Amino acid sequence: MLKSSSAELRWPAVIDHRHAEVFATLTQLESTQWLPAARLHELQAVQLSARLVHAQTRSPHFATRLAGLDLRPERVFAALASLPVLTRVELQAPDAGLFCTVDAAHGAVVTLKSSGSTGEPVVIRCTMAAQALRKAFTLRNFAWQRLDARKTYASIRSGLVGVTEDEPRHASNWNASLGALFHNGPSWSYPITAPIERQLEVLAGARAHYLASYPSNLRGLLEASPRNPGGLEVVISQGEPLPPALAEALSFAWGVRVVDEYSSEELGAIATQCELGRFHCMAEGLVVEVLRDDGLPCAPGERGRVVVTDLRNFATALLRYATGDYAEAGEPCDCGRGLPTLGRIVGRERNLACLPDGRRYWPDLSPLQDTAARARLHQFQLLQLAPARARLRLWPTRALDASDRAVLTAQVQHVLGAAFTVEFELFDGPLPRGSGGKFLEFQCLVPPAERARGA
Repeated sequence: MLKSSSAELRWPAVIDHRHAEVFATLTQLESTQWLPAARLHELQAVQLSARLVHAQTRSPHFATRLAGLDLRPERVFAALASLPVLTRVELQAPDAGLFCTVDAAHGAVVTLKSSGSTGEPVVIRCTMAAQALRKAFTLRNFAWQRLDARKTYASIRSGLVGVTEDEPRHASNWNASLGALFHNGPSWSYPITAPIERQLEVLAGARAHYLASYPSNLRGLLEASPRNPGGLEVVISQGEPLPPALAEALSFAWGVRVVDEYSSEELGAIATQCELGRFHCMAEGLVVEVLRDDGLPCAPGERGRVVVTDLRNFATALLRYATGDYAEAGEPCDCGRGLPTLGRIVGRERNLACLPDGRRYWPDLSPLQDTAARARLHQFQLLQLAPARARLRLWPTRALDASDRAVLTAQVQHVLGAAFTVEFELFDGPLPRGSGGKFLEFQCLVPPAERARGA
């Protein structure tokens, strides 16, 4: 039920001007998601044409790249495909020429900064019109996940300003947009840096029905509490790739429904799971491509890098921006929505191992995960330091002897290759997270130049 901004004018509700744009956008999204794929593509073309024309005249970076291209809606996707992919390093450059002036209709412009979990933080400018669409996507996601707004929502993550491990943040609503538009329940926020035991205490005290956190943190919560820690009904995975085995384990042990979200600080929500579990791209605001190494689009089921064009944020020209993620190209979904799909979010580029001959692949960490599951390891992380050298970081459940090290070395060599030398780094507590609070079980730290030429 809509929440009125007036205590006296309760029905029909009066929506204040600050949130009317979000509600108007959400209302449109409820219908556009059901449009046929071909019609959505046509509408994207109209908006993409306007976006590229604006970038051509107001972005120094794209002025020359777009010069001479046919930007009419019927040809605009061919023009987009001819642009080189925009990298994160280019976006970081202070003189990148990607910031653009905007007309008053776009609203005020704010500055957003990524968490820097990749080690490459970026700063973008974002219009209020783009922010309104992002908020509407968030509200649509709540509806897709069939969340009851009257229940309690908990979030354990990084980047919480003013929240300490001693004092979780309690609010009367889930977020500002939801709280302003709909009657909804309380929320709790807590930093991911807190000990797992303390997180469980906070969850139990909050009596949360919904929990949003990173998969690596969810794994720690599950291992510390094999039973549902206090009435959770839905677990929402964010920020990191969600291993299917972890989703299954959470569902089985806690009796919860597990959903996954794919988003970034720069772009907002990129893809959201429908009730059938398939990721649908937010086509009303983004053009999402999945590209092979040769730059051509992936066929359904193929894995490639994710490249995104922001159709709504005119303050920063994010055109064919490489997110650093890899995903599977998807097929049409039986749910009936015409939105493009992704099959699975596989991981980030730094999750690709590099062989001495320069070939790259996704390592299968199941031997190490099995060892951890047999209660021999609290936690592990495998770092590839060079084309034939790796470091295994461990928080073991007991002291490791020579036999343990030999077994673990063999497992790493099975994962990466027999030629690898393995060094150990032991911890007597949780392994450190990245600067953005996220944790990856495997990272390739081989410099790009060494990846290209091999050993």
